[in-house]
Formats: sequence, C-alpha cells, structure tokens
Amino acid sequence: MKKPRRQRRGFPCVTVGKGKPNQPSLHIVDAGKWRHFEDRATLKKRPHTSRAAVSEVLPSQPLTLCFSAEGALLLGSLIQINGRLRRQESHARRTDQALDQHPFVAWLLQHIDLNADDLKTFEALIVDEVTVSRRRDLIVDGYEYRKLSFIRDGYAVRYKLLRNGKRQILNVLLPGDIVGIPGSFLERAVYSVTAITDVTMNVCSLDSYVQLCYRRPQFGLALTWIAVQEAAIYAEHIIDIGRRTPVERLSHFLLELHERLHAIGRADKTGFALSFSQEVMADVLGMSVPHLNRMMQRLRSEKLIAGSERRVEFGDLGALQSLAHYQPQTLTPVPTPVTA
Repeated sequence: MKKPRRQRRGFPCVTVGKGKPNQPSLHIVDAGKWRHFEDRATLKKRPHTSRAAVSEVLPSQPLTLCFSAEGALLLGSLIQINGRLRRQESHARRTDQALDQHPFVAWLLQHIDLNADDLKTFEALIVDEVTVSRRRDLIVDGYEYRKLSFIRDGYAVRYKLLRNGKRQILNVLLPGDIVGIPGSFLERAVYSVTAITDVTMNVCSLDSYVQLCYRRPQFGLALTWIAVQEAAIYAEHIIDIGRRTPVERLSHFLLELHERLHAIGRADKTGFALSFSQEVMADVLGMSVPHLNRMMQRLRSEKLIAGSERRVEFGDLGALQSLAHYQPQTLTPVPTPVTA
C-alpha cells in the first residue's frame, strides 16, 4: 500500500463550510505549501504569501483562510478542535480613553467648526477601543464589514491580494485615518486591510454614524472631505507607478507621509518617525528592498534627507519637493452654514 504523502509544516488552513443545521463546520488542516482548495477533497497547489490570504470562493463553496505561522483566526471566530467548538479570543482590549486627543478629532477640528456638544455626541457612538497586533488583518477581501474604525495609534495598509499570491498595497493608513473606507460602503469589501504595527482603533457601527450624519450634517460633510483626500492620494500613487522614477517616487512618498502626519500633530516641521519597515515601503513603491536602500542612500548622499532607519529628517525640503514634483494637498475648511 502506498504511504500517504507527508505534509510539510507551513500555513494552517481553515475551511469554513456547511455542517449540520444550525452548526458551523470549520476544519483545520496543516496544509504546508497548499493554500487553497475549492472543496474538501480537491487541493490546488498555489504559492503562499507571508500575509493572510483568502481564496476566491463561490457562495455555494466552502471558504478557505490561510494564515502565517504566528497568525490566528479573525476576531471572535469559532474553531472546531477535536469535535468541540471553542471560542477564539480576539487580540483586543477595551479601554475608556477619551477622544479629545484622538488624531481623527484633531483632523476634524482643522476642517469643521465643531462644538463640545458635537464632540460629545460623536464620542457616544464609539462602542469599543481595540488593539490589534501587527500582521493581523482588520478587513478581509470578500467579507462584509459594517464598521468605521478610527485609528488612534499604529499603522496599517490597504491592499489587494491576487489569486497568484501577489500583493499590491494601495495606501498606508496612519493615525487619524478610518478603517472601513471604502469597504464599509460596499456589500462586501474588495480590499483587505492589515496592521503593519500594533494598531489601536476606536470602533463604531456604520449605521450609527449615518444616523449621526442625519442629525448633524457636518459629520457627513467630513466624510466627503476625507473621500476627496483619499482620491487625491490614490491619483498621486498612480502617477508614482506610471511616470515617476524610483528616486522621485520615494521622495514623494516621504513628503506625503510627512504632510499627513504633520496635519495631526505626529510630525515636526523637519522630520518624522518612520514606524514601519523598509520592506513595507518597498512594497508600497513597487521596488525591491535593495533598490529602495540604494535610493535612500542616494537621497542621503545628496543631503536631501538624514536620520536613522526609523527617523527621517529633511535636509533641504524645497529641493526634495522639486525633485519629487510634490504639491502639498491642503484641504479647504468645510464652509459653515449660512444663517438667514
């Protein structure tokens, strides 16, 4: 008799399928290099990545999730182990910190005229504050997501994972940004979001925020201004990939990060802390890590930037803006209502 092939240790796969009535059926297998199967009997070999991956699944098919070795199931998921269902605790914690120092509130106050009652009403929407560990997915492509999560601390990336395992990062989410745009406004999210540092977020439901917008329209206008800012950032990223040279691309990205962090008080006039790795930067900019290092060294040799690996200091800000063809994206304030 032919011995079964021994599986290599690697990414554990979790299959979510249909079980008995009113009982979820989740199965865990140590799949090694196998990261996707369309049913419980047939496996298809595909290269895995270092991030959580979700296969393309039709509604009638079971769903497969693949996680890295240190990964875990999504928040509050159920796992079937040895025939018993066990609650998987989310890597989250609840705190009672006020929102008056929140970077999203700092952004709001720069663009909208809000009083103490407005802020108190907004704070009442927040149902929880959670901390998610680095490399955990906040949103998974293909899943429904009906929350707005306002980042207090930490960094995340919004990305698209293709069927061949390749990933394209669309944007870096900073403190003050909202996890849930655009995913919360679609029936199912079309992009994933993963934490690249530990991320602390204040969470509210989309429905409750919409009800707030009906009562206080200025919060709805805030989303419009945020959407304009997001569109401008994405447009510049298209230009980065299509037309800017690698050194121009890197320069533009550093200036963009500085402007966004400075707007919420997380950067000074001459520099900022770089809280994520060069591997992430290279992925954002479409470069290899060695190529990115060469471009960083070039900027340092020309004395356009200085600082350590985790700190960027601008030597000649004007020259760097000229090199990157950078134009500051300063939003206008939201106009106040005209009283009769």
